[in-house]
Amino acid sequence: MSLSKEEREANLKLALGLLLDALGDLYTSEMYFSESEEEFEDIYATTWTDLKRRRWIRDVSVMEEERYRLTEYGWREGIILLEKHKDIAFREKLGKLCAAMKGFVKGRRDNVIADVEDISSKSGLPSGFVQNVIDSHILEICLNVQGAEWVNNRRMYDILIPLDFGLERL
Repeated sequence: MSLSKEEREANLKLALGLLLDALGDLYTSEMYFSESEEEFEDIYATTWTDLKRRRWIRDVSVMEEERYRLTEYGWREGIILLEKHKDIAFREKLGKLCAAMKGFVKGRRDNVIADVEDISSKSGLPSGFVQNVIDSHILEICLNVQGAEWVNNRRMYDILIPLDFGLERL
């Protein structure tokens, strides 16, 4: 018998929750997952297929070793579907990050380029969390404020903080 739509949706949420928990505050490109890992045994095979189809995980298998990586879209959708963006602790982390990044442009007349590690240090947050926020555009989507972006698409290093960072988007 086929799984119902509700069962598949529930398993998708379970999968994203397990993946986010395993990732913690690491950058999405720093951790690999496998269907065969014990902690993921409750994820249906059809859910893994759906995660790939939605581009929420990326297949980065090597030779015979199956491996996946959570994508920035998967991280963002997990945050939204599991309503973590409404969680007080998560919002406090976003607040610390925004305050640190606003500090870089305060009193300036132009955009600023800042290193991930500098932002991490000033905010007191893990660099992986900072990178995931930038990659996923979670500030723009969940808070409706102007976010930051990678300089020349150089992920993991330099972040362009626009002068209007943190302002409500029009």
